[in-house]
Amino acid sequence: MSEDTHNIDDTESQLSHNKLKTEEQCYDAIYKYSGNVTKAAESLGINRRTLTRYIKDSDELKDALLDARESHTDEVEEAFKDQLLGNDAKGIKPNPIAQMFYLKCHAKNRGYIERPQDVPAPEKPPEEEIKLDQPTIEKLQQYLKMLPSATPENKEES
Repeated sequence: MSEDTHNIDDTESQLSHNKLKTEEQCYDAIYKYSGNVTKAAESLGINRRTLTRYIKDSDELKDALLDARESHTDEVEEAFKDQLLGNDAKGIKPNPIAQMFYLKCHAKNRGYIERPQDVPAPEKPPEEEIKLDQPTIEKLQQYLKMLPSATPENKEES
């Protein structure tokens, strides 16, 4: 009986070890792909929904995902800053489009806002006169008489 207990303990230990290894692999993949769950799952050879479930069930993986995404945002901000101001060490010149984007987002109080340009309204095409013959006019008048009218006089009569 002690041998059976020993085998059960070993099996539980192995399962626990495999789960930790899988969690470690997930953790590494999440960081490697900057919090992109789809790419991380592909690199692990598992379905995206499976990795999402692992993340949902693990506080460590939840934190890793948030941290990886924050780190990625920091990296993008640094790259944007290089575009915004230029970086002589990296040979990057200031990018006027990045500068305008920054000003429109962060300097609205200074008047850097997107305004529609004064574009004249397109001209209406001239209205064509529709010529109807007398029988057509009479038919239209008959159809109009058949329609319920919404005039106040008709509402009072009802």
